[in-house]
Amino acid sequence: MTEGITEAVARVPGVLQQDRIRVRRSGNKLFVELRLVLESNIALEHAQSVVHAVGTAVRARYPNADVVVDATPRAPSSSDLVERMRSVAHTGNFQIHNVTAFRVGGRVSATLDLEIDPALSLATAHEQATRLERTILQDVPEVHHVNVHIEPLETRVASATEVPRAQTAVERTLRKIVRTTPGVLDCHAVEVRQVDDHMVVAVHCLVQSGLSVAQVHELTERLELQMRERFPEIHTINIHPEPQ
Repeated sequence: MTEGITEAVARVPGVLQQDRIRVRRSGNKLFVELRLVLESNIALEHAQSVVHAVGTAVRARYPNADVVVDATPRAPSSSDLVERMRSVAHTGNFQIHNVTAFRVGGRVSATLDLEIDPALSLATAHEQATRLERTILQDVPEVHHVNVHIEPLETRVASATEVPRAQTAVERTLRKIVRTTPGVLDCHAVEVRQVDDHMVVAVHCLVQSGLSVAQVHELTERLELQMRERFPEIHTINIHPEPQ
């Protein structure tokens, strides 16, 4: 029976390791306790979906099973400094993104963006950022310096208006940029909106096949830079890459 449970759980995507399986019967009921290892730094919602899938898989084989799952994150590799910094932040309930680490003269520095409640004062937000910096330096001693950029955590749905004249100008400029940017084949589905006092642009771009995510990201960064040079009023530009 244990082998059947192990086999069922092993087929669930997201389960990295089965640390413990306990099975006992009571009358016609089967009680199953599992301790599983999942990827580190995944969203709680995703972890819950994996746990739910495990329970479903076990009950599909043993319909009378009562399944309890204890899921723990895999410890990041000691050599993966970025993953370890993410783990430190998530453990402290900090919402971060754009984590970057670089080595200069044998010393490692890191930068990251920290999302903070927009209603907080700068003093309070700075205290949180400082606490995160200190925790990272303590728990990831290979990192010598951390610079935290504070961003407001967006939770509201903003009101937006269309700006046809600006959209026409943006579309025309994009067509010119695409013609001189190797790797980018086409840009379409352009949307230009006025949100509060800011211009927000969203666009889909078709790129040549065979490129890696890193290469495509460089292309979209180049497109964004050129668009900002031509339209300084753009506050946000979101480029969705599509493979050929």
